Amino acid sequence: MIPAARISALIELVETVEIAIAEAAKPADALLSEYFRARRYAGSKDRRAVSEQLYRMLRSRELLLWCLGMLKVDKTARTMVLVDMALNHEDTSVFGLEQTHAPAALSGDESDMLERAKGLNLELAPASAMGNVPALYDAAFQERFKGEYAEAADALNGRAPLNIRVNSLKYDAKETPELFESKDINTSDCVYSPIGKTILDRVNLVAEKAHREGFVEVQDEAAQIASLLVHARPGMQVMDLCAGAGGKSLAVADAMEGKGQIHAYDTHAGRLRELGNRSQRAGAHNIQSRKLPESGEARAAMLDEHNAGMDRVMVDVPCSGSGTWRRSPDLRWRFDAASLDAITQVQADLIAEAAAMVKVGGRLIYMTCSVLPDENEEIVESFLKDHKDFKMIPWQDVWSRVAPHNPLSGSLALKRSMLQLAPHIHHTDGFFVAILQRLA
Repeated sequence: MIPAARISALIELVETVEIAIAEAAKPADALLSEYFRARRYAGSKDRRAVSEQLYRMLRSRELLLWCLGMLKVDKTARTMVLVDMALNHEDTSVFGLEQTHAPAALSGDESDMLERAKGLNLELAPASAMGNVPALYDAAFQERFKGEYAEAADALNGRAPLNIRVNSLKYDAKETPELFESKDINTSDCVYSPIGKTILDRVNLVAEKAHREGFVEVQDEAAQIASLLVHARPGMQVMDLCAGAGGKSLAVADAMEGKGQIHAYDTHAGRLRELGNRSQRAGAHNIQSRKLPESGEARAAMLDEHNAGMDRVMVDVPCSGSGTWRRSPDLRWRFDAASLDAITQVQADLIAEAAAMVKVGGRLIYMTCSVLPDENEEIVESFLKDHKDFKMIPWQDVWSRVAPHNPLSGSLALKRSMLQLAPHIHHTDGFFVAILQRLA
């Protein structure tokens, strides 16, 4: 691709992504894959250049929209690309070149818009626009981060590291001191998780023997921390009520040394098939996965089999995903006020449903990959108000047992010792954990 063709491709992709955002359809990474799969002629440098500019635009979309508003220009893929190029002082002379696949020449209005865009005073932009925080989340971000708003928002616009969990069910450091065969893969220990590493290089991890043999699993450090806080031990009965593809089930199976039972439930058969493949690769033979109906008597009957019988029930509920914006920057525009209200109701229902499976003395671990108070501590506070037979276990007490040599500091101060991780403090995804114990 010539530079002009890359800009044309970018405009096409921005239009596709904007439609998907409006319709809550496919995420940007899937759309990118589809786009280039249909255009095999695009080389790796072309794909990287177009992808990087698209993600740069997604990481500044709120600012682009503010600029378009100040310029009194309609939002189109073309105007968004032009304003992005203006803000980044990029050459727009490729527009109108007499080359194949070059974008059309600038109109007079577009040329005028470009000049005015270059003169915008970005210091006038609100914090939400500068931080790429949609208006829907602005108040919640102010409540959560207060004076750290800008720093927190900036971190959620960054790039997420590649973390892996080392699986002791398959990997023995004494037998195989080198985790990876390739000498080109450099790692560092995770700051908090004693079972995690950060890969410092661009790698195709799936092609590595360590991944094929189940020595490692990709898992963000925040999810590793949450899995450790389950504090599952060999021989326990554990339930993962919203298992998904099973990352936390696999981590908990490792902590249990493969002994005891993990009952992994999810409503999506495809995710459970992936969990089955991962369990086999990891040697986690104590995970039993079952597809759960979304609602109704059949669901109730299936879960009733475990009524008051679980040592641990972990419920990583569906949520806004606001803590994972580094990985999926377009996710922040996939919700509106109504859908956020609906999902908090689902969260309240799920924590209550999960509680019924906890035995006396057992624990319920509520988790989200969100930084929003109304999905996190407000759900837990409401639950505790209605369930006097549960009490809060401070996460600090559990962490001192599971990772005594890796102090976890700098947590945002929450009521009742609940844990809120945040990228600007911990360099992990934004993640929330509350640990509740059943008293009677």
